Amino acid sequence: MVQTGKITALYCRFSADDMRGESDSIAHQKAILNDYANNHGLTNQRYYVDM
Repeated sequence: MVQTGKITALYCRFSADDMRGESDSIAHQKAILNDYANNHGLTNQRYYVDM
């Protein structure tokens, strides 16, 4: 099932242990979320990061 006209909010949580900008953890979370969204027909993806 492919979504149309909706936003897919993808949420990543920033680790307090890594305060150097976007961490490898965030990049890894984004990759996992992107794969999941693509495999489930979730389009128009937006990433939100809790810092």
